[in-house]
Amino acid sequence: SKQDCAAAYVDGQRLRKADKLAEAKVKLTICANDACPASLTKDCKPWLDEMARDVPTVTLSAIGLD
Repeated sequence: SKQDCAAAYVDGQRLRKADKLAEAKVKLTICANDACPASLTKDCKPWLDEMARDVPTVTLSAIGLD
């Protein structure tokens, strides 16, 4: 619904600014959905892309000891 989209928009911004990136991603995914009004998705989609770029990742590797 439009209310869910608007709430996700506001929550996504708030969580992003608070560095709660995993939670923000969930909210921004909601407001980036094409079912939401274009006035919201135009912001949410770029924010989601920025977060994908900015979220730290961890790469694990195993070293065999002989």
